[in-house]
Amino acid sequence: MQALKSAIAQTHWRHAIGSSGTIRAVQKIIAAASNNPPRAIAFDQVVGLRDQLIELRRLDSIDLAGLSASRQPVIAGGVLVLEACMRTFEIEQIEVSPVALREGLLHDLFGRLEHRDPRQKSVLAMARRFEADQTQATRVRDFALCALDQIAQTWSLHTIHRDLLDWSCQLHEIGLGIAHSQYQLHSAYIVENSDLAGFSRQEQHYMALLLRYQRRKLPADALQELPERQRASARPLLAILRLAIALGRARSDADLPDFALQAPDRKRLVFSAPPGWLQSHPLSARSLELEKRQLANIGLKLSIKSLPAALRSEPGEA
Repeated sequence: MQALKSAIAQTHWRHAIGSSGTIRAVQKIIAAASNNPPRAIAFDQVVGLRDQLIELRRLDSIDLAGLSASRQPVIAGGVLVLEACMRTFEIEQIEVSPVALREGLLHDLFGRLEHRDPRQKSVLAMARRFEADQTQATRVRDFALCALDQIAQTWSLHTIHRDLLDWSCQLHEIGLGIAHSQYQLHSAYIVENSDLAGFSRQEQHYMALLLRYQRRKLPADALQELPERQRASARPLLAILRLAIALGRARSDADLPDFALQAPDRKRLVFSAPPGWLQSHPLSARSLELEKRQLANIGLKLSIKSLPAALRSEPGEA
């Protein structure tokens, strides 16, 4: 709340609106106690309810008119949070919305007012928290986004898909902060189960899938973990992420090729490296062959070839 206080104070609102179950429960308790129809909640009413709950001392002693049994264990904490919000933001009265809004909506709105995406801030904070290797993350990210730009039209990929791939690259090694073995599983678990400001649960689930299958075995039913409408875009993003990580295994920019990636259709990918690169980088060539087998499991045929000498791109043009 303190992080948002200065930004909210500048909006000079006329009305404050509360949503979700706790605020509606508080409204019902206050209405039942005063024998009046539900109406806006005043700050002094919240303070009075807080004092009443403190006097009860035990959660199992809370038996207030208007309070459902399911809300009994959490109402005390909810009232304290509501009081803190009203006190911090100097709200004298709060109206009650019959529908709920995620706190992510507020993060998104403030991010737009400041011309920034709050999700990027969340990603950077998480990467720092788990001490992810920023140089390697950037190396993988640059390769992956370059690859995506080359096949985006065929796959009808948009800005949101580019962003999700970008963020997944930045977070792909955070699981190393827990354990090196199977770190991709740890990375996926962290992203899926953390509170990432600005992200929807669907976005976190999408990125978690990309991270879970970023390396090693790729089961044929991997994409079934996503809703059907998201599977078409996840297939190329997952392929790109795996290729970027496989080719970045040496953790050196010098070993990355000036490549080309083509998508003749939505079932094929063609990876082309400079003449002689595959022969001079046998471990990377082997990694590409392994990826070829894994991607076949999700219906993608990967072809690997060398660019003709006449078509070789200059460094930085890939």
